Amino acid sequence: MPPRVQLRTPPTGTPRTAAASAPPARSLGGLILSTLRPALPRSFQTGWRWRSVQAAWIGGIGFVVLKLAFLFFGQTDAAIATEAAKYTFVRDANNRVVDIGYKPIVDQALRARARAAQLQDGEL
Repeated sequence: MPPRVQLRTPPTGTPRTAAASAPPARSLGGLILSTLRPALPRSFQTGWRWRSVQAAWIGGIGFVVLKLAFLFFGQTDAAIATEAAKYTFVRDANNRVVDIGYKPIVDQALRARARAAQLQDGEL
């Protein structure tokens, strides 16, 4: 007859430590989602629809963080100045500003207008 194997059962009534009895730490997103979940229709509380709600929440937060990062850290003052130097005011015959234009296109238009005037006068 084979020897009997006695299975060890885990001890019952083990004392809990302070860390084990503390409530789990929650993030603000988890708190908002757990608050939102009961307000959703039943079909959206479980399964792929609930995962879609979570993904939309994470995606929305990610989009906001990306925009804020670009707003605060995306461009330096030098980069903004070089980008602004590419644009100029478009003025009418009375020297009033009527538009803001991309400088290479505005300069090309002025050169073309001057060349057309020279061609009309017969200077070329």
